[in-house]
Amino acid sequence: MPFEVRNRWTGEVQFTAQITCAPDATPAVKLGLAVKWGVKEKANLAGANLAGANLAGADLDGANLAGANLAGADLDGANLAGAYLDGANLAGAYLVALGDMRFVKTLQLERWMIGYTADTMQIGCQRHPITDWWAFDDSRIARMDPAALEWWGRWKPVLQQIIAMNPAEPTGYVAAAEPLASNREAAQ
Repeated sequence: MPFEVRNRWTGEVQFTAQITCAPDATPAVKLGLAVKWGVKEKANLAGANLAGANLAGADLDGANLAGANLAGADLDGANLAGAYLDGANLAGAYLVALGDMRFVKTLQLERWMIGYTADTMQIGCQRHPITDWWAFDDSRIARMDPAALEWWGRWKPVLQQIIAMNPAEPTGYVAAAEPLASNREAAQ
């Protein structure tokens, strides 16, 4: 079935993917399949509205996602190595993926995968601004998982050092540049 992927800024159709899925598949699944098709077919993904796409496990190696809206996208296990993310909106994206190691950095420490950008870190299913992570008290960490406090006590200083020595680059995304809600809805 054809599925249109629109530009995040103009709402114009950027490319039409040929996908195979159940007619009642969620929009996130359809968009994820369209992105995978687009990468395979070398479609222009720069500036595309990919918000909420299910890209779990997707191989996005080398994809040009500059300026793409990936807000809320599921990047769990996605390969972002070589992907160009300059200006991409990663707000709310599930970051536990194989990062591009420039804008999205990833690692695993014992039981939890960690993904971080210039300002946000996700550990397991918990995603917060990095500054909040450093400020959380023991009771806040303990409420996250029964094993979290012991793990955090051991790994917090290591993560602080890793991020200080190897920070992710900002994508250059500026939230104020997003189109109005009515324009976003029209683009979907």
